[in-house]
Amino acid sequence: MNTSETLTKKDKKIRDAAVARLTGTHLLVWRSKLDAAACPECTYQDGRIFSTTQIANMRHIQPPLHKGCRCSLVPYKGFV
Repeated sequence: MNTSETLTKKDKKIRDAAVARLTGTHLLVWRSKLDAAACPECTYQDGRIFSTTQIANMRHIQPPLHKGCRCSLVPYKGFV
């Protein structure tokens, strides 16, 4: 894969926020408890920004992802 085609976690956050702003939807941030018990999928999702429309259309990506999942979606407050 070409490195110019690879999005970093920060790039994904910026892209997700821009799309949500353009569509006029509310934004949510995925929060995971990052410790030794966190699974790879929960670790990957941590910090990603989703619109409420994305979440409604992607039921497979809503917390809890698995038994014992400690993730949640919280309102997005803007870039820090």
